[in-house]
Amino acid sequence: MELYFIRHGESTANQNQLYQGWTEVHLSEIGHEQAKKLCDYFLKQKIMFDSIYSSPLLRASETASHLLPCTLEPNINLRKGLKSINVGQWSELPIDFVKKEFRELYRIWKTEPKRFQFPEGESVYDVLNRAKSTLIDIISHQSMTSRIAIVSHMITIKVMAMWMLQEDLDKIWDPQYSVPNTGLILFTIRGEKNEGFIFSRENLESPIPHL
Repeated sequence: MELYFIRHGESTANQNQLYQGWTEVHLSEIGHEQAKKLCDYFLKQKIMFDSIYSSPLLRASETASHLLPCTLEPNINLRKGLKSINVGQWSELPIDFVKKEFRELYRIWKTEPKRFQFPEGESVYDVLNRAKSTLIDIISHQSMTSRIAIVSHMITIKVMAMWMLQEDLDKIWDPQYSVPNTGLILFTIRGEKNEGFIFSRENLESPIPHL
């Protein structure tokens, strides 16, 4: 099985350097173009998906809709467990404002993320628990020869990737887990559903080969 983890295209909040979390924001014009170019890349590479799963948040589902020409199944499977981390009180705040007004909390988020929880929001462990459960459910309903696209969000993708690689979540900001807008992380899965899975990350020349 192949799992393509895809971050949504640039959103209007990304464009304006705002925290977004569970706030509903649309893709920017650039975000729509990024998603279209990603689909063109898949078609050029003859990569067709058996299924597309997506976070229900607009910026992710809009990205997923641009990938429909690349799937054998004419619909998008929305899963709440793939949503972005809930940033609570930081939602819609400018990133520069947060850096100044919540200096110590911001420092912990960037240096010791396992200790951090967004005010009235989630921790990385909260995201891990729901995303892992969702991912296992997705895998269990697919054949081991399937190719699956999962459209989600930066932190959610990082957390899923690190769980599959059994990495420490305090390394979440390590450059090897960088996933820019419409960026890709590819995993292959081997094993039997009743005996456990073996996850392997595949090397890509670039996380954004389409741009």
